[in-house]
Amino acid sequence: MKEMELRMWLLSHGYADITIKHTIGYLKLIEKYGLDLDSIESMEEILKFFGKMREKGKTTTTLNYYVRALNRYIRFRGLDFKLQYYKQPTPDMIWIPTDEEVRRILSVRWARYDINLRNRAILQLFFATGIRLGELVALNWSDFDEGKSLLTIRTEKRAGVMRYVPVPPKVKNLLLEYKKVRIVSDVNAFFTTPSGRISKPYTRKIVKEAGTRAGVPKFHAHAARHWRAVKWLEEGVSLESIRRLLGHATLKSTQIYWRARPIQSVFEEVVKKDSFWWGTRKKSQSRADNKEGGDKNEQNEE
Repeated sequence: MKEMELRMWLLSHGYADITIKHTIGYLKLIEKYGLDLDSIESMEEILKFFGKMREKGKTTTTLNYYVRALNRYIRFRGLDFKLQYYKQPTPDMIWIPTDEEVRRILSVRWARYDINLRNRAILQLFFATGIRLGELVALNWSDFDEGKSLLTIRTEKRAGVMRYVPVPPKVKNLLLEYKKVRIVSDVNAFFTTPSGRISKPYTRKIVKEAGTRAGVPKFHAHAARHWRAVKWLEEGVSLESIRRLLGHATLKSTQIYWRARPIQSVFEEVVKKDSFWWGTRKKSQSRADNKEGGDKNEQNEE
C-alpha cells in the first residue's frame, strides 16, 4: 500500500484526520489478511477476499468498514469499479437465543479448573453486561472496581470513550475466584492465555465451543449482547439507560432491539400491562362498576 501517497490524496479530498487514520488502519488489516492492494485489477480478487472474511465469521458491520476503506483506495488508484455495501441486519434478521439456550450455554464446564473459571467468566460477562468481543479482550483488572461491582469499558467504536456497567454479584464472585488462579502471563490483562492477553480469535473459539456443547451451534459473542439488550427491555429498563449501558452513540442503534423482540414477548407484555382487558384487578372492579350502574338504573326507574 502506498501509504504516504494515499494520506496526501485523502487530505486533498477533504477527509478528516480521524477518517484518514481509520482508513489506513483498515487497509493495513486487509493487507495483513492477504489481499495485495496494489495488485488489485478486478472485482473478482476482492470478492474472493470477502468470501474468506465471511468464513472467518466477520460481521456485516466489520465487512462494511472494509468496503468503505477499499472504495477509497480504489478511487485513489483510479480504478473504474466500486464495491457495494453489505445489507445491514434488520430486526427480523437478528438472532436472539432463548433463556433456556442461555442457561444451557452458561452450564457448560471445562475439565481444567483455571480454564473452567476463565471461560465461564467470559461467558457470564458477555450475557450479564452486553460487552462487545473487542471490549472484553481489552479489559484490564484496573477496569474492575470490586468494591462498587462496577466495570469500566473502553467503548470499542469510539476512541477515548468509556462507559460503566454494573456487575451482578454472581458474576463478581466468579471473577474473583478466577483472579486467584489465572495465568499471569500479562499482569494487566483480565483474561489471559500462556502467551499473554487473550485474543479475539481465541475468545471466539471458546464461545463457539460453548455453543456447540450446549446444543446451540448458532451462538456467537454478539448474540449475548442481543439477548442482554432485549432482556433489559423486557424488564422495564429505559431505552436511554440501555443505550448508555451498551455504549451506543445514539438511540437509533438501541431501538433495533425493541423491534427485534420475539412476538411472544410482545404478547406477554400486552397481557401483563393491559390492565383494562387482562388484569385480575379489573374483574372485581368491573363487578363493582356493574353493581353501581345497576343501583343507578334502579334509582332512575323509581
